[in-house]
Amino acid sequence: MMSIAPIRSTAPQRVSSMVLLTGLIAGRFDLARFSPTLAVLDIRMVFAIAACLATLLLSTTRPTVRRSVPSRFLLLLSLWFAWLLLGAAWAPTGARLDEYVADIGYLAVFLLCTLVTLVHFDSRDWLFLWKVILVIAVVYFLGAVAAGPGDQGRYSAFGGGPNVFVRIMGLGAIAALLIHLRTLNVLVLGLLPIFAAGAVLSGSRGGLVAAASIAVIAVPALFKRLGWRRSFGFSVLVLGGGVISFIAFGSALTRVFEQRVVLLTLVDGYSSGRSEIVAAALDLFRQHPFIGVGLDGYYGLVGQYAGLEYPHNLFLAAAAEGGLIGLVLLLLPLTFVATCLLRGRPLTAVTLCAWLASLFMLVSSMFSGDYYDSRFIWFFAIAALSSASAAAGSPERGRAKLNNSAKSLPRITPL
Repeated sequence: MMSIAPIRSTAPQRVSSMVLLTGLIAGRFDLARFSPTLAVLDIRMVFAIAACLATLLLSTTRPTVRRSVPSRFLLLLSLWFAWLLLGAAWAPTGARLDEYVADIGYLAVFLLCTLVTLVHFDSRDWLFLWKVILVIAVVYFLGAVAAGPGDQGRYSAFGGGPNVFVRIMGLGAIAALLIHLRTLNVLVLGLLPIFAAGAVLSGSRGGLVAAASIAVIAVPALFKRLGWRRSFGFSVLVLGGGVISFIAFGSALTRVFEQRVVLLTLVDGYSSGRSEIVAAALDLFRQHPFIGVGLDGYYGLVGQYAGLEYPHNLFLAAAAEGGLIGLVLLLLPLTFVATCLLRGRPLTAVTLCAWLASLFMLVSSMFSGDYYDSRFIWFFAIAALSSASAAAGSPERGRAKLNNSAKSLPRITPL
């Protein structure tokens, strides 16, 4: 008598991942937009509670999965968080300690739930997650087009601002790439020019630099995986989609590009005040090179008087407010991810795309954002390490594979 193997339900980890993804994308969304009575409620608290409940449900319905590599990464990252919090002890008057302690606390909760959730993922779950990211990116693009241009002709959606919008477009492009590699669906590649157009329409120069940097890494790896024939077809399809996108949005693309890149950057040398921000952050680092000026010390000593919120650069913020110790503690988890993945080649498509997403967010963080805005760097870093460990077959084999010496850049192999 033929027996039928039980089908493993993926609902708990997918529910948990959707709660986490939605909460991370929502960021600090102000609920007062819906009702003034909701102004006192931090939306992150809602999602943090929901994420903890979803993760608890997952833990009680699934056997414990131990992945030492992503766990060690989160431990290293926690050391940096702890140092930031310790910096509150010597933060100057005027530092917004309540806000920043809350930021780091929520970030730690979300990332812990991320670790517990993603270690349970299998190949179907990863594909599902990236499909959801793709849908979110499409919705953001449609929302931006429907809303029309804002200040300086820049596009954004749902109150997130142009810098958030360009990051969603970048994630959408990576999602389209991953889905094509996993399913060989060529139609999804038609979304790449649309997301590229959205990135330009955002007018975010830092975001465009980040996207170009990741493209330099992704395109050679993609062509090596596809072979020359499929690479040629890929190029033709993307170029064709680019022509269609330019026909549809050409005037807006030209206007934003000329205004933001040509006139403001190349002609006027306008940097949105970044030169002054960088100079002030470096000056604070020189004055307090070892332990920094403390949590949110940049705002307390400089920002509140110059109308600046934060250094708009993750590394500068870590150096100015955490000193050399803080900078080293930030570099430790980043170096750990790179070392593990480079030594763990060949990388699966899921692992490589998750790493590309993390790197894209990392480069973007050099131009805008604060500590809490770095959340997707760490989310996708955990995703990359979790998928790499799972692809190795077991925690033990995963550790052995991730510790092999790397002799070249990562290449993609089917999951």
